[in-house]
Formats: sequence, C-alpha cells, structure tokens
Amino acid sequence: MQSIVAMRAMAARGDGPTIMRELRMHRIGPPPRERIEPGSALDRSRTTLLRLHDEGRAAGRQFMARHGADIGVRETLEIARVYVDARKPKVRVAANDKSVEEATSLRTEAVS
Repeated sequence: MQSIVAMRAMAARGDGPTIMRELRMHRIGPPPRERIEPGSALDRSRTTLLRLHDEGRAAGRQFMARHGADIGVRETLEIARVYVDARKPKVRVAANDKSVEEATSLRTEAVS
C-alpha cells in the first residue's frame, strides 16, 4: 500500500505512471472481530466457511448500497491515511510540492 502511495506521488509530479492517478481503491470490510480471534484462521470447517461467505456477501451488498455511486468516480479508501506506517521510510515529497497541494485540495473538495 505504501508503494501505491509513493507511485501516486510520483505520478502527480509527472515522474511515474499516469494510471496511478486514475486508480481508485475501495475496501469492503473488515470482518467482524469474532472472526479474527486467535485460532480462527485455522478453522476451515464447512460451517465457518459458509458463514464467512454469507458475511462477505452481506458486506458487499452494504458497501454497494453505501458507495455504489462512487465506483469509477472516486475512491472510498484513503490508502495514505489507513495503511501508511509512520515507522517505515516514505518517499520524500516537499510539503509545498504541487502534488501534495492537489491531493489536499481534492480531499477537501470531496468532503465539502
């Protein structure tokens, strides 16, 4: 995910693939906490798999009801906010870089 953020910053500066500017990310989930309990990854019973399947379909329907109009228009997952780890090195981009200003203004417009 950090690589996607870095490639987007490069594309915004004109140094990277332009397709990265057009990539829109979405996330359905996360699963309920009780599905992530210690040992739950080892449970491969038919009952558990069917329950996960049903929950996934329900989450997909809920996502589409909430964000269906956003598909192909804007992303519903802010990768930099959700996945970028402050402890790992980042691509250095100056705060006054045009790409940072554009990204900030796009987020502000989306909220407005």
